[in-house]
Amino acid sequence: MTIKERFYKVYQAIPERIPHVEGVRDLAMHWARLKGLDPAGLEAAAYYHDLTKYDPLAFHFDVFDAHQKANWKSLPEFMMHGYSASLLAEDDGLSKSLVDAIKYHTTGRAQMSLEEKILMLADKIEPSRPYEEAAQLRSIAETDFEKAFRLMLAHLYEYDIEHDRLNAYSLETYTHYLKERMAE
Repeated sequence: MTIKERFYKVYQAIPERIPHVEGVRDLAMHWARLKGLDPAGLEAAAYYHDLTKYDPLAFHFDVFDAHQKANWKSLPEFMMHGYSASLLAEDDGLSKSLVDAIKYHTTGRAQMSLEEKILMLADKIEPSRPYEEAAQLRSIAETDFEKAFRLMLAHLYEYDIEHDRLNAYSLETYTHYLKERMAE
């Protein structure tokens, strides 16, 4: 079974989330083409990125245990799906850069690869995202991808502060990419 087939099988139970993943897929593939990357790889990463999002905590723990990653059980819960899905993608032979893109799509990290940035940005601003900045950031990304990426992080930082969601993983990303803002 391909990842695309697997995704649609899993998401039959939650069809309202299909447009989100399809939006991530379409943006990621578009930017991959513009940047000279393999669109098929980013298509697969898009299908994996939320594949385990609605699985119970016990599922994530089982995947972590099966891969000798018991320390990942202490991750914030909202991050676990990226980490468990990255292990499934690794098992299926995706490249390290795509596996990392899946793993870090919720929080990012310092020194992200282009694939990681593409998947994270696509996840945050794909067309079904309801906030008005998403459309503006998609427009900016067409001419200045890095600027759009940093503006997305700045928006996410403000959201995390406002909703008391700031965590050490995201803070590492913000500190690396938003040096000036973090110095304030």
